[in-house]
Amino acid sequence: MKLDEVLNKIEEYQALTGQEGNHIDELRLFVKFYFIKSKYLENTERRTIELNLYRLLNIELQFSYHSENDDAYEVIFNLINSMIPVPDNMNVSYVT
Repeated sequence: MKLDEVLNKIEEYQALTGQEGNHIDELRLFVKFYFIKSKYLENTERRTIELNLYRLLNIELQFSYHSENDDAYEVIFNLINSMIPVPDNMNVSYVT
């Protein structure tokens, strides 16, 4: 996925959930870091950005699940699966 596509998906998610605030701003910031800055960073720094982005997306995924917003859940779930490789050392649980 490209940066614009991901940002559009986040906007779609916001429209479905009505979410606004610092956590969405932080999510957008990490998306930009992931696409723009990470190509200039070393592997460990890039991995830190990926892990933080994954953490933020997973929080939004859990929110969608617990608020029973299936459309928003699907947007974030597909976004996670299309852009972020799941870390080997992370115990993945999309829904807790």
